[in-house]
Amino acid sequence: KECDWSSDVCSSDLTHLTDTLKKWPDRMRGVVRLRSEFTDHELEQLNAVGVRGARYFGGAHRIPLTPEIASRIRNMGWHVQFFPGQDQLPDIAPFLLGLNVPIVFDHFAHVSAAGGANSRAFRTLCEMIDTGRVWVKISGPMRITEEEPPYPSVTPLATALVRHAPERLLWGSD
Repeated sequence: KECDWSSDVCSSDLTHLTDTLKKWPDRMRGVVRLRSEFTDHELEQLNAVGVRGARYFGGAHRIPLTPEIASRIRNMGWHVQFFPGQDQLPDIAPFLLGLNVPIVFDHFAHVSAAGGANSRAFRTLCEMIDTGRVWVKISGPMRITEEEPPYPSVTPLATALVRHAPERLLWGSD
């Protein structure tokens, strides 16, 4: 069955993830799309098999990330993996930081490469990194530019992030 990633349909059956985590408990960890109706018992079961994060999306296809859900994530010792809407960071940074939970941004935090390292969104990202609670995945360059590979407008952003806080960067193949 084809999956509509903008819905909860894909995240309702976590059997493959949990089976995989059980098979390699010392090598793998998982991140799930966590819906508000997950019970504490279900969260404890996911934690027991190695889930360590909950993924959320900004923009049009978002699942609500509330302070209540963030509290439950924090109590489990998990992080929030977040993919904001394009250049949305300046508007949502206070809310996200106010959740008091570690945050991992997907795909350069969806900061448009066209704006460059001096854009408001990129400066906000650097300020968030400086809190010590934020990491950024250097992945999916095609998501922040309309250029063809090797995505030359993305290189200045990657270089600026490496200079700013290399210890806060994660690499992903996407």
